[in-house]
Amino acid sequence: MNIEDAILVGIIQGLLEWFPVSSSGQTLLFIVRILGIDIETAYSMSLFIHLGTLLSAIVFYKREVFGVIKSMLSLSLNPVLKLWLYTTPISLIIGYPIYLIYRGLVIGISFDIVSIGIGVSLIVIGIVLKSSQEAYLRKSLEYMGIKDYIILGIVQGASVLPGVSRSGITIATLILLGFGAKQAVYISFLASIPVLLAASVYTGIFEQSSIVFPWGFYSVGTAFLSGFVGIWLMVKLSKKLSLYIFALVAGSIILAITIPAIVIP
Repeated sequence: MNIEDAILVGIIQGLLEWFPVSSSGQTLLFIVRILGIDIETAYSMSLFIHLGTLLSAIVFYKREVFGVIKSMLSLSLNPVLKLWLYTTPISLIIGYPIYLIYRGLVIGISFDIVSIGIGVSLIVIGIVLKSSQEAYLRKSLEYMGIKDYIILGIVQGASVLPGVSRSGITIATLILLGFGAKQAVYISFLASIPVLLAASVYTGIFEQSSIVFPWGFYSVGTAFLSGFVGIWLMVKLSKKLSLYIFALVAGSIILAITIPAIVIP
């Protein structure tokens, strides 16, 4: 991978991370289809680049992050620290086995089949988002209950699969649990910070250390910059536009491209 490719991969990951489409899925598609890298290595790459979007989330929510540090120093639990302490272990317990199983099976799976799975999952997320728009939504981060933490942790862990949008599925789940759109986006993005850290550090250090040098720095850097733009846009657009449109369109495009490639010899 050359520098230009690494920069482009970072831009794709950063911009799409915060929208209800699978950033890792789209990054995976690009790395395998365009750059010609094997799918197993590409999967690790797509996870490692999340380090850039992690940094963009920390900068965007710096007030909340400082609040967590202050809460820890005073040996108290503020709402964001509670969110991290309750949801992160569940996400890791659910997500890590899924990650290992997927890596064990992925070599024997046609990438066209994986692509179809990505497209279908995006469309399903879009349908869920659309159907939940009229719900009566009142809950907020300060009033999250144990059931909310557990469910959020489970669905966030399952989103380790490429094609399952972490932001899309967690936002949809929070809306279905009774949180307003603004709170759903806010909670979803905050909950991502510890798991993004775990995923990027694990893949970059323990799984595929060769992906860090030298191109990894370029991808992470551009993912940080584009990720900050992406998170800002998502927060703004979530107040004005229907979130489900992004997922439905992206899923339809992937299926329109992939299915003919399988059907037509």
